[in-house]
Amino acid sequence: MNNRPLKILTWNINGLRNRLIEVQQFSLQNDLDIMCLQETRHDPTDNIQIRGFQLFTVDSIQSPAAHRCYRGLALYVRNNIPADCIEHAFVGDNSQAQAINIYDTNGKILIKIINVYVTDNMLAFSQLYELADGYPSLLMGDLNAYHYKLGDNASGRSNNNGKKLVSFMENNQDVLNILNGPEPTHLQGNKPDYICLINDPAMSHHCEVVDTLTSDHFGVYGEILLPDTVRRHSMSRKRLCVPKKHEQRIREQMNNWYKHYTASSTEEFNTDIIHQLESKINTTVRHGKRNIMSEMKRWYNSDEAVQRIDRQYKKIKHQWQNNPTHNNLTILKRMGHQVQDVKKKAREKYWTSFLQSMDHRTPLAEVSRKIKIVQGKKASSPLHPDPTKKSNELMQEWADASSYDCLPLQVRSALATNAKNRIGRLKQLTRP
Repeated sequence: MNNRPLKILTWNINGLRNRLIEVQQFSLQNDLDIMCLQETRHDPTDNIQIRGFQLFTVDSIQSPAAHRCYRGLALYVRNNIPADCIEHAFVGDNSQAQAINIYDTNGKILIKIINVYVTDNMLAFSQLYELADGYPSLLMGDLNAYHYKLGDNASGRSNNNGKKLVSFMENNQDVLNILNGPEPTHLQGNKPDYICLINDPAMSHHCEVVDTLTSDHFGVYGEILLPDTVRRHSMSRKRLCVPKKHEQRIREQMNNWYKHYTASSTEEFNTDIIHQLESKINTTVRHGKRNIMSEMKRWYNSDEAVQRIDRQYKKIKHQWQNNPTHNNLTILKRMGHQVQDVKKKAREKYWTSFLQSMDHRTPLAEVSRKIKIVQGKKASSPLHPDPTKKSNELMQEWADASSYDCLPLQVRSALATNAKNRIGRLKQLTRP
């Protein structure tokens, strides 16, 4: 485990459905491994799943008279932690308990987790202790146990649950160790919520009350340092560079992917999300760049005939430079005229193709872009045979397209009718 502690949380949540977002947020911020929640009051139809966690539940109790649910337990365990539920026969008066085994990398039971809610004065701790079955165990939940020997100095009172728990601890030395301190875990100043270690009180630990998780109880957060034989696998971090201008697009693509994604383990999720990020970054950046080679094929000076005669001209020019005779100069001049003729035909062909792709609905930005493509990178002057004439024709065409005469006949008729009606009403209003 590389000395990474097991991070745990217990909280009497008093209604999970309305506080599920708080649980999710806290689990993400603190990288929790296990969460034990009591009094969830969830309905079987409620969606209380949290991504990345296995969920074990004990159903709430339906109250026909009050038409609502009460009690209910939920135990969340990270997907990459091997765990299964323990069948047990815990019986209590409106009390509930659940237990799971957590395994090491060799498939042996590493520790047991017991999540419990006990009603006031109904604690039968011997039954809970039997769930540990001799293994190191974490008992977490609302025991409703008050006693000054348990560190509950604020209430100044004790109850039967507290007395039973103290009696068990005194009769079974070094079997049970209460990890959380004397801080109150209830709004009334009591300490009914506990994190306890059973059968291995020497494990290194740290616990604290979380006052940001509040129902009528506070959450209790803990870290337990387990042996190095456990299961959390680390992944090497991969650095990915996202260009600023593509961040929003990539974020939207990842959100769309995540909406329809499910994973069976954290390792699978980590692998998949990195693969998706790499794929979407590469695709977005590649599509965001101009495809220079494809645009070059549309320039007149990249025409096959132009390139072929350019190569011939360079070859003859090289011959003349090596042997500057009058005959070679004559051949070079004749080839120069041929080059001009071929390029003129290529320009006309490419400009004709360009003009055919234009109409009165083409945006000016698209017109400008296509002109640059047809002209080529180093066009120093207009290359159309008569660019002024053609530009005037296009301007006239666009002006006509935006005029009244170019509107559909039905629209013009409706406008004319409205104009007559409007003029008639104005005349009536202006009569003395």
